Amino acid sequence: MVFGFLKSWRRKEGKGESPAAGGRAVQKTAPVAAHAPTVAAKPTPPKPVAADTEEPGFRVGQTVRVPGLGDFTVHDTKGGKGKSGMGLVYIVLDVSSMTPYAVKTFQKWCLGTPELVQRFLREAETWVRLEQHRNIVWAFYVATIQDQPHIFLEYVAGSDLRKKLMGGALPIKDAIRYSIQFCRGMVHANQKVPGLVHRDVKPENCMFTPDDILKVTDFGLVKVLAHAETLPKNVPGMSEESEELQSRFFKTRVGEMGVGTMPYMAPEQFTNFANVTVSADIYSFGIMLYEMLVGKRPFKSRKPEDFYYQHLKVTPLDPSTVRPEVPAALSRVVMRCINKKPTDRYPDFVSVEKDLAAILKSEFQEEVPEAAKEELAAWEIVNKGAALSNLGRNKEALKYFDEALKILPTFDAAWLNKGVVLAKSGRDDEALTCYAKAIEINPNSSDAWYNCALAYQNKASLENALNSYDRALELNPLFEAAWLNKGVILRKMRRPREAIEAYDRVLSINAQSAVAWYNKGFALSQLGRSRDELTCYDKALSINPHYTEVWLNRGVALRKANRLLEALACYSKVLDLHPRHPDAWYNKGVVLRKLGQKRESQDAFQKAAALDPKIAAQLKQQGLY
Repeated sequence: MVFGFLKSWRRKEGKGESPAAGGRAVQKTAPVAAHAPTVAAKPTPPKPVAADTEEPGFRVGQTVRVPGLGDFTVHDTKGGKGKSGMGLVYIVLDVSSMTPYAVKTFQKWCLGTPELVQRFLREAETWVRLEQHRNIVWAFYVATIQDQPHIFLEYVAGSDLRKKLMGGALPIKDAIRYSIQFCRGMVHANQKVPGLVHRDVKPENCMFTPDDILKVTDFGLVKVLAHAETLPKNVPGMSEESEELQSRFFKTRVGEMGVGTMPYMAPEQFTNFANVTVSADIYSFGIMLYEMLVGKRPFKSRKPEDFYYQHLKVTPLDPSTVRPEVPAALSRVVMRCINKKPTDRYPDFVSVEKDLAAILKSEFQEEVPEAAKEELAAWEIVNKGAALSNLGRNKEALKYFDEALKILPTFDAAWLNKGVVLAKSGRDDEALTCYAKAIEINPNSSDAWYNCALAYQNKASLENALNSYDRALELNPLFEAAWLNKGVILRKMRRPREAIEAYDRVLSINAQSAVAWYNKGFALSQLGRSRDELTCYDKALSINPHYTEVWLNRGVALRKANRLLEALACYSKVLDLHPRHPDAWYNKGVVLRKLGQKRESQDAFQKAAALDPKIAAQLKQQGLY
């Protein structure tokens, strides 16, 4: 019987040209960090404090004093009432050191259950005992603030594995590399705390740094809500229908309370949650690896009893049957991990890692080397810098990168991240110097070549940008953002046919890329193929109906075809989305004038002129304002 659930904690950052007044809408280049893990996500500005929030706690902008630890400024919050079942996370900055932390606690409704609070403290302290490891989110300490326990964690500036899986199956080499890193984190955890079981292995609990290093998170926290004789009262979301990927409460066959994410749970977790071993984590890892290789989970349902039956009785097709390019040896690893009987699975993550490393070596002639001690120290400093950059603290971030380079001057990731922050600050020449150092150390870094191309693109050095994108694509032919930006460069160089070929390469990788469909339409307009242009815009809008630039360009194309009423509808759609969009008002004025609606046209021109001085000057020159 399901008693309720907990919701799991679940960029596109565009670079674009300025639109010319009255002309075609802006063409967007590829998102800067869409495929370059070295670029930190754009920081979100602090949110205004709500006048009356139902969930008490700390507010964005507030400075919180923690006895024995110092003062911390709250930068952002995640989770909370209506957003997650139990969790609440604060992103904070240590005022004295400017070190960012993710501070995890639970919502106030949990405080009515003392045993839950004590279990949170115990599990959080166990996580702290794991200490530092490259593939584990580092738990620094547990503090009680306002009578509520909080765990201070390493702030990871990147995304999680779930986001990487949104586009479907991963490249096989990436799936193996990530899996080896996951295994290393779990091996370390079991060495530090023998017998430790995570109990909630899933993509949401695999975080990535901006440098694409996997870190396992949420050790033992799912266990906090297990074993309770009674549930907390008034649990938010109790009456709602649970989603498949939410962690949720359930009662096992022996009558104890369990919590888990059912698509990934080993059969024994359904029957004896309290006494599972590391074998259950190996099973969950196998399901996760299956999803990385195939692009979907082997079992799907909403009912716990159906999941239990599938995990206990149903053997899925092996990954190489579903996706033939998966090596047979890798498929065997997956199927051994998800064997129904714990005794038939791998005995530990050491054994799993060993087999995965052998496959990576035999299939791709690559290794995932263990980091030396000084490199580990430099990595942690670089991660702090990347986290600060993600929070908009670029000046402080540069200090961390320089500190890492003092420890390890040949650390290419530090040079690369330093270059990214310099580029974000408009210092492209200095950024290029950093990228050159990174490439000198590691000539096969597609991310370094990609960011080098971006810097050249910002300087309008198109030939150099094109050469750098080509080098990135030689190293990584599936580099979606590089193909996209290469297309933009070719379009600027008046080579639309080659640009279209680049956009088609993007669409062969990701057919749901609205920005690729949009850019392809833009390039087709240069060839005068207006019908095909409109087809591409329609495809982009079917993927993203709120894509402003597509609506604007679609209107321009329709206006040129003298389909004025349809063009007018496009501009009206833009203004529904962005009422102060000057180009939409200008283009709407042009169409209204063609339709003979001079008063309405003049009103539109006046609004455009009020919003953009350049449009105002153009209208005056044309005698229209």
